[in-house]
Amino acid sequence: MTRLPQVIERLQELSLDQIAEISRGTRGHYYMDVLSQASSGDFDSCIALKVVPSSSQFGIIHIPREHKAFFPGYRSQFVLETDVQPFVMHVTGGNSGHLKKGVSLDDAIGEEIGQYLCHPRATLIAPEFSDIPYATSAKQGTFKRFYARHTELKPDDLLVICRRAQQSDHYVLTRILRSVAVSQ
Repeated sequence: MTRLPQVIERLQELSLDQIAEISRGTRGHYYMDVLSQASSGDFDSCIALKVVPSSSQFGIIHIPREHKAFFPGYRSQFVLETDVQPFVMHVTGGNSGHLKKGVSLDDAIGEEIGQYLCHPRATLIAPEFSDIPYATSAKQGTFKRFYARHTELKPDDLLVICRRAQQSDHYVLTRILRSVAVSQ
């Protein structure tokens, strides 16, 4: 057991690939457990993305401009491992205004454009990902299943996504809350 200032200090020391569970004890003491910690060689980098109001409704993750280069590129598919199931995802929401003149969105695969991560249409899943469970299912493969399992996620919570060091097309999602109100 420890006091709240020590818990906050320990939280600030966590890396993006760690999740902490905090519970309140008696007399102002708190318990903190680190739920997951990847070994340093598992990931080459991690980012935190904010949940937006439309995330659960449309089964998407918004990508701010500064994080677009983290992902493989527009419509390039990859696996996003979660505690619910692995999902085949791609970057979508491209804007043709960001392309060179004469280039269509259909020709922009791999470009650093797009605004959202989501599950591609089931009929468009690349053959190398067809062995991922539910990848080719329009209902079971959608990222809405992640939000359905995590109803506690609210706008402004952060989703941490880490890129696997040995597999460039595999990412892992862990979830952390951006802020928690604590009453004494």
